[in-house]
Amino acid sequence: MTTPTRRRVLVTGATGLLGAYIARLLVRDAGLEVRATKRASSSTALLAEAAARIDWVTGDLLDLDVQDEAMDGVDVVVHAAGLVSYKPGDSKRLKAVNVGLTEDLVNLALEREVSQFVHVSSIAAISPARDTETISERHRTFHPAANTTRYAVSKYEGELHVWRGHEEGLPVTILNPSVVLGAGYWDRSSCRLFDWVARGQRFYPPGGTGYVDVRDIAAFAKTCIDESITGRRFVLSAENWTYKRFFDAVAAELNVEPPRTRVNPWQAELAWRGEAVRAAVTGDTPLLTKESARRSMSLSEFDNAQSLATGARYRPVAETIAQTAEAYAKTRDAGFGVLPIE
Repeated sequence: MTTPTRRRVLVTGATGLLGAYIARLLVRDAGLEVRATKRASSSTALLAEAAARIDWVTGDLLDLDVQDEAMDGVDVVVHAAGLVSYKPGDSKRLKAVNVGLTEDLVNLALEREVSQFVHVSSIAAISPARDTETISERHRTFHPAANTTRYAVSKYEGELHVWRGHEEGLPVTILNPSVVLGAGYWDRSSCRLFDWVARGQRFYPPGGTGYVDVRDIAAFAKTCIDESITGRRFVLSAENWTYKRFFDAVAAELNVEPPRTRVNPWQAELAWRGEAVRAAVTGDTPLLTKESARRSMSLSEFDNAQSLATGARYRPVAETIAQTAEAYAKTRDAGFGVLPIE
């Protein structure tokens, strides 16, 4: 009997929050061989036992030789590597990682005739003409506004290379998740929100956004691979919540006082300036920047109907918050935690 050929899947960004959960899920499939990239200094802690089952390529993925090695013999690419930053000083890095790297990988995928390119973008890459519009896949034109972040522009420009690859014959799938929730490194990405509330922050912005469990994004990415869903974009978001509701729920799970002071626009302007000074003195990454402060004043809502119609299943946001808060309480001293994948 002939043994079926295992497909080789390259996961970029596998040491980060979303990439780690995607890789953890994929290694459980006996029909897939998972390859991933990491820097020599990168920790694989979020991957837990899955790290030993991954074919690692070590080096800087911006290096063309590393890209070439990583893409050798690959059938599917899940491009989850990306830089999230709202610091003005990171403009060049945003361009290099979110745009340049994506362009390079699309070109290599075309050259190697990869069967599918799953690009993990961001909801930030979809910018409707009016802030009051519910954001969905129908928004195909990017409308930058006063509160459009450099990060959003970089993710949009990265997507342009993916769509260009599609026009040249590359089967692509684009995923646009909203705020990704789950246990990870507590001082990075959205995980910082749990630490922020736990440390007794008093302020909350008036806006709102969508939230989605990191495991649900991973599951949907795998569905797209298993069912060869290509040529489409999907908004991935479980529920739309105000920031006040979110912070109240996190505080309740952590048994701490929730932020009670609503931030007005002028206060937000003072806050990001004060945070910039604090970060400059301490050398820390600022919790708040001009871009993120101004963005938090608006209420964004997302329509997940297309992903639901394609088989997506979303955990309730309250459930994700409860599980993540429990993981935070148990692992905050270790600096990171992971949620089980059912």
